[in-house]
Amino acid sequence: FYRRDYNIKTLTVGKMHVDGLSKIQISVPVDKRDVELLRRQIENLADVQWARLLDRNQTIMMEVCLMRLAYSSPQERRQIMSSAQPFQPRIRRMTDRTITLEIAENPELVDDFVEVMSHHNIFDMSRSGMTALGPGMPPERRDRDDTKAQ
Repeated sequence: FYRRDYNIKTLTVGKMHVDGLSKIQISVPVDKRDVELLRRQIENLADVQWARLLDRNQTIMMEVCLMRLAYSSPQERRQIMSSAQPFQPRIRRMTDRTITLEIAENPELVDDFVEVMSHHNIFDMSRSGMTALGPGMPPERRDRDDTKAQ
């Protein structure tokens, strides 16, 4: 990616339902003419079984955000909850001085949540990066052998 001057916006890696395989999801801001070239280049890497582009309109995209906010009074806590209410976050933990909220939504909505909550005292925050499920089934697993490299 660096050599080709592509900037990775998000990178998410996790185990798959198939033993020995991991799923890597990469969000890269490139134009339409470069995206297929990038997909083919990724698919040609030795350890890659397949690479596919996900259509934004047919894909479920999610990101998890955990946010810990500090407050000094019950009134300030109510203001935090009032600001957060349109996003319907889960309250993960509450102490007498902090509240930890969780939101799992599309990345744009998470951006909006962070923007709204930035008017309060954000003590700590963690974002997972985008993860997604496209439509249908992935292509059949390709068997790689040493003869292909010749």
